[in-house]
Amino acid sequence: MFDRFKGKDRRLVVGLEFNESSAALLANAASLAERTGMGLHLVHAVEFSHLVYSSAYPAGYAAAKLALMNEEHLHEVAKEKLAEYVSSLGRDLPVAVSVLSGNAAEVLQAQASAHGASAIVCGFTGTPRKYRPLGLSTVLSLMGHSRVPVLVLPTNNPLPDFARDRELTITVADDLREASAEALTTACELAANLGHSRLVHLHVHGQTPREIEEWAGRIVESLIIHELEPEATMGKRDPVAETTQNIESQLIHRLGFMKNLLEAEPGCRYRTDIRYGVVTEQLHHAVEEQHTDILVFGKHRLLHKRPFTIGRVPFYAMLNMNRPVMVASTLH
Repeated sequence: MFDRFKGKDRRLVVGLEFNESSAALLANAASLAERTGMGLHLVHAVEFSHLVYSSAYPAGYAAAKLALMNEEHLHEVAKEKLAEYVSSLGRDLPVAVSVLSGNAAEVLQAQASAHGASAIVCGFTGTPRKYRPLGLSTVLSLMGHSRVPVLVLPTNNPLPDFARDRELTITVADDLREASAEALTTACELAANLGHSRLVHLHVHGQTPREIEEWAGRIVESLIIHELEPEATMGKRDPVAETTQNIESQLIHRLGFMKNLLEAEPGCRYRTDIRYGVVTEQLHHAVEEQHTDILVFGKHRLLHKRPFTIGRVPFYAMLNMNRPVMVASTLH
């Protein structure tokens, strides 16, 4: 069952912008592909609209013609650059290349769909005020609308090491909603296909233990006042422990039969991690403590389905955690 990220017939589509971090991004994608036996499809998009409306060209028909000529030249230059990247890899991997005109996000999605890619890999650097590789809008468009998983690698710090001899930690953030179900499946497949890995099934409860105890205390008082349950029985309960047990049962139930399949994979381990408090803060703590290598989310949209919207927590993780973030592919 677990073969989405494994085998010579599988491909990773890698978006390259030919900047200072592209070589490192490609090397890391190659390490990931090598570890799972997949091939690479390197894609560079020439965005014609950027050429036509560039301030470097005068206005009018001449500008469009000049831009078109420049675009054709850029295609040739891009093909040469991709060939240089391929020759510099020095790895025995099946590698294909494509240079196409169009919106970068749309080009990458089209190539992923056409070649049955397992995932799209791209790089991202910066904050909302300073963003670079592929551009913030391109990355968010991919994460919000791609029909295959999207893996975003941070390129402003040393990239993660996907070498074969390292145990990799895959953390899947599960909020017990429908969108997280595909994230859980994707994370299981990724952990199983990577080999020598650990899957951490994380849930963050939005209340603190103190808030849970206070809430439970008010319920106890109400029950006692109305004589619905004896005080002695209620006094023996630990609301935080009961909440933790209930959440863990739900996590295991959501994993279902995949737990046995996952544990049957050589070198693959599974554990749950249940935390309480502010979601982004606890997620950050969990990622640091577990030394997470890849953080997996579902497509959690905000209330308004605007373009490029993927949800508050995945967006926060991409910007602030300096960890690879993968968004699963199901659209809702």
